[in-house]
Amino acid sequence: MNWHSLGTADAIKIGASAAGVWGFLVTSGKFCKSRYTATLGKRRSVRKQLNQLAVGSTLAHVESLFGVPVFEQQIGTSTNTYVYTTAYAWVQVRHSAAKGIEAFAITVTH
Repeated sequence: MNWHSLGTADAIKIGASAAGVWGFLVTSGKFCKSRYTATLGKRRSVRKQLNQLAVGSTLAHVESLFGVPVFEQQIGTSTNTYVYTTAYAWVQVRHSAAKGIEAFAITVTH
């Protein structure tokens, strides 16, 4: 096939076909990525949340990651323990009013 001998109509057909294939690939790629993150890749998203935990961070930061705690226990006058759940783990956080997050523990459930 000689590209130089193509007419304008043929070039438009080839361009439209290429654009259609590109659109299909982009759309199917987005669909596959959304299905992956909702199913098999869910553990990876939970791991990203867990990797953001750090001693010394604020309770507001932990709640932005995991939402409202499912359990809360007061240990002393200024120390509380909070338990959060994710799809694949339980997270226990010990929080002090003076120091922020003092410690945390992660229990993998699946």
